[in-house]
Amino acid sequence: MPIDMTKRIVIHAGPGKTGTSAIQHWLNSNRETLSSEGIYYPEHQLDANNVSSGNLYSIYDRLTSGMLALNTQKLLNLKRDFENRTESILLLSSEFFFLRVVELLEVFPEAEFIFYLRNPIELFESNYNQGVKRQQNTEPFRLPERVNFKVFSVLGGLLEHDKNIKITIRPYSKKEFYKGNIVNDFLNILSVGSLKVETTKINSSYSLEALEFKRNANFFLEGSDAIELDLALQAYNLGEFNYSLITPAKFTKQKTLVLKQLDGFIDKYDLSHLISFRDELSSLNQKNYKKQSATLGMFNSVLTYIKQEHPNTFNKLNKQVRSNINYILPFQEFYSLFDVDSSMRECDEKLEDHKALASTLLTSSIKKPADVCREIGLFLEQKGQTSLANEFFETAYSIDPKRPLIIRKINAYYQSVFKSNEDKPKTSNIKQKLKNTKKRFFSGKSSKS
Repeated sequence: MPIDMTKRIVIHAGPGKTGTSAIQHWLNSNRETLSSEGIYYPEHQLDANNVSSGNLYSIYDRLTSGMLALNTQKLLNLKRDFENRTESILLLSSEFFFLRVVELLEVFPEAEFIFYLRNPIELFESNYNQGVKRQQNTEPFRLPERVNFKVFSVLGGLLEHDKNIKITIRPYSKKEFYKGNIVNDFLNILSVGSLKVETTKINSSYSLEALEFKRNANFFLEGSDAIELDLALQAYNLGEFNYSLITPAKFTKQKTLVLKQLDGFIDKYDLSHLISFRDELSSLNQKNYKKQSATLGMFNSVLTYIKQEHPNTFNKLNKQVRSNINYILPFQEFYSLFDVDSSMRECDEKLEDHKALASTLLTSSIKKPADVCREIGLFLEQKGQTSLANEFFETAYSIDPKRPLIIRKINAYYQSVFKSNEDKPKTSNIKQKLKNTKKRFFSGKSSKS
């Protein structure tokens, strides 16, 4: 169904971590005001954090595989609805549209697209923080040695795909925002920048102390309980906020790469309006570098706040921590905050037995016994012998406790046990279990392979 040529379709496509939550919250909360200005913004749901997928599900479905698929009936209904309305602009917003623009151009060939461009280095840290906040990430921050700043290639690809594409690229920078606010800036693009804007801070950043607390707590809370803790930590206003987890040397290296790619992007596509943004990035100083670590003092302050301000959340976390003592945490003394002795891991009681067995079962010609135990554990895991596999992972951990893969496997095992409501694995018979598998895995010849 073609759209009346007097009407416009404007699609805000993010990308992520460029203020989309703040923009969508304001748009969704002010639909009547927008309508009076001739802008139709379809309503959508917001979660407990006032965050959403925007208008994604106005035209897409999420398949059981997790992939997104255009729903032609939804699309037809939306176009028909817009055609019958008095507003002259259909406005859609979702950061998930960022990688779907070519597909959207096929169904909305007349559409205009809005993007915000953020310093890619900031994005790496912001995305990591978001992973800890919302995706239960427990891994430490790692910056790849070779960073691919995808935003430049994606936007460049769009500009080359269709020379006539109607596209607005705005810098994500408070200094560059119209009236110093991203919502005002966005509305100004739509020529309604005079609208009164009162914004609510959405998806507030954590302090470093809150980030590390949440990284450890992610082992224990899920679903609505994790959301409750996230909301509580967003309101925690003590500690270090002006920090970076990137070493100064890596920051300098990546900054040089960003400027080089940005210069090429501006020159190639004649985007002179981004030069002031480029100059701002060039003069940008790194935030205070902080090594990603924690102390009991840091965590005690956070926990005291949660106890006082969010006792229900504290009680849930306390119960789960005390019921699950086998995790190998980023900061193992996190357990002591809840009066749990971190040395009481069931398998830790048998560490000396683990080491003695490894020494007995593995011949002296094997230079890296932790690797052997790891490979046997992976083999058993593939065969569905998860409990026995974990015994070998625990043995590998007792030999070398600094192996990230082994730690992840052990934690994943105990998490699966917890989720399936099985009894905690008993390790008192580990010596017998390993002896019973000696003939299968540690024969004289195979032990040397």
